[in-house]
Amino acid sequence: MNIKTVFFSILMLYSLNNLGAQAPEVVRKNFKLAFPKALDVEWEKEDDSYLVEFELKDTFSKIKSDDLDAIAEYNSKGEMLQFMQEINMLSLPMNAQKKMQAYGFNSAKSKCSRLWSKPNITEFWILWNEKKYVFDMEGQEILTGSRIEMD
Repeated sequence: MNIKTVFFSILMLYSLNNLGAQAPEVVRKNFKLAFPKALDVEWEKEDDSYLVEFELKDTFSKIKSDDLDAIAEYNSKGEMLQFMQEINMLSLPMNAQKKMQAYGFNSAKSKCSRLWSKPNITEFWILWNEKKYVFDMEGQEILTGSRIEMD
């Protein structure tokens, strides 16, 4: 492989990995306002919306943690449609922690929990033992042990 082929291969990969430049200015601006400390940001266009994958510190926990995966979806007007962030189990509302412990789940530092936010709706999702558990902000159970397909 000659140097010209290597250069164009690297340039092509760089272009594919930086689709953020193709997102409208208002989308990128609103993302930066909402998540000023986002790390490893990657944009993707999907139908009429823009998905952005990134990493954040766990904003719900008082324990020190690694950067946690997050994804947000924006429309072309720059409005966030939904947001999901991985969180630590200790970040769940206390009622949810107690309920999961009653089910036998006691891995306090596990990252199996996720926070799902849509406008005016915030839920905590736990995927465990091929089942899904969903709690609201007060820790009240919305969905108990629904079977899911794990990839």
